[in-house]
Amino acid sequence: EDHLAGLDDDDMMDTDFSIPEGEGVAMESTYEKWTRPAPSSLDPTKDSLSFQQVELDHYIGRARKDMPGAREGPAPVVRMFGVTMEGNSVCCHVHGFHPYIYLPTPSGINKDNLVNFRKALNKALIDDLKNNNIGIVDAVLNCELVQKSTIYGFQGNKMSQFIKITLAIPKLIAASKRLLDRGEVRVPDVPNLGASKPFEANIDFEIRFMADNKVVGCNWIELPPGAWTVREASAVTSRSQIEIDVAWNKFVSHQPEGEWLKVRE
Repeated sequence: EDHLAGLDDDDMMDTDFSIPEGEGVAMESTYEKWTRPAPSSLDPTKDSLSFQQVELDHYIGRARKDMPGAREGPAPVVRMFGVTMEGNSVCCHVHGFHPYIYLPTPSGINKDNLVNFRKALNKALIDDLKNNNIGIVDAVLNCELVQKSTIYGFQGNKMSQFIKITLAIPKLIAASKRLLDRGEVRVPDVPNLGASKPFEANIDFEIRFMADNKVVGCNWIELPPGAWTVREASAVTSRSQIEIDVAWNKFVSHQPEGEWLKVRE
């Protein structure tokens, strides 16, 4: 004890012996237990692919002309990680889904000058960027008039007109809300546009994606034949056995009932 008390932390950690790594029969059986089977050969034009998604996130990639959504510039890509019933790991890149908000239609805005509103908001957002190092071309991808009901106050289920504003990437949601809140969007033929309060500007992008596509925790995702493609080896970005691309409106999200209640490791 006297000897140990005289040692400092560095001395205690300084060992001159190696710690042997696992080896032998026990280690081999552990590897065999957790090693995933080799994936079978799949033809995306003829075969469907189903997997249980266990994790979901997104990153900013580049728009693809073979996918819906933005035609150029940056675009959000949702990644779903999961495992097939055969035990193969999957990384699925979902393209074409963009964030959006709703704005009560300001006085003076109608279907005839809605395009002018889109251009004005687009210009305000581009001008607001401190730098555009990711090459945003169109900040506002689309504006359309829709009928919705607000939950604020008793409205008697009355429908009101809103502008659904679809944006290029999630970070533009906060900027749009700020500019509209402050009345800093100027439409040439609408002098009294004023300040407007957007709706649903505080919903996380992943939550929006899941709600709109009826994706719930650990449910099964099915990709029909002809709807997906396998990534070339040079484009693989994960350690999953199967890495694929699909459009957001081409996959099927199964509710956890019947045969889709099964769970895979």
